Amino acid sequence: MYFTLFDIFDSCLMHTMLLFGLIVCVMMGAYLFSIEYTENTLKTILTIPISKLSFITSKFLILFIAIISIM
Repeated sequence: MYFTLFDIFDSCLMHTMLLFGLIVCVMMGAYLFSIEYTENTLKTILTIPISKLSFITSKFLILFIAIISIM
């Protein structure tokens, strides 16, 4: 099986996009959780009677929607 230069470039480009996409997703997730702590909205949100599991689940749902909308 022979590879052309376009095949190698396409494969390299796909791997680069996957790597940087993963880094961007991790940074967006870290930002979503850290902004709650730095702006002291976490204390306000946790006074409402919701479980921490539902809070974290909603954050990940928002992250998933943001990632899908970027794509």
